[in-house]
Amino acid sequence: MEKISLRETKSKTRSDGVRRLSMTDRAAAIRDEMAAYVMEIGGRDRRADAAIQYASRLTGLSTSTIKRLRWRLIKRIPADVADAVREAKAKHDARIEALARHDALFLETLRANDPHLGGVGSYPRGDTNGEGSSTRRSVAVD
Repeated sequence: MEKISLRETKSKTRSDGVRRLSMTDRAAAIRDEMAAYVMEIGGRDRRADAAIQYASRLTGLSTSTIKRLRWRLIKRIPADVADAVREAKAKHDARIEALARHDALFLETLRANDPHLGGVGSYPRGDTNGEGSSTRRSVAVD
């Protein structure tokens, strides 16, 4: 197995056909990964400065570090910074999944209990108050 020097910029193919990335290619791949994660954590629908501040709060990193990650200005990302971003991304994904489960449960409960959606105890469609109208009448209380 060939040893790749740190200064090498071309990728190497080993004798078994597996392509190894050079150090600069790996750094670029990590840089792209961190930029994508920071943008996803911060929210793509927010303004850039608001997204940077939000991602900064979630990762525990400074806003200047998040800004430099987002715009790919850091050439070699330290391992602790990459770990903090990856951990925040995992928490973000877990929170998004929990919100999706909550929304699904809420809609399921709504469908089961709402008479307009055909839930349990629903009144038949059409004539609901016996007078040909599909609206309910309110009872006046004196």
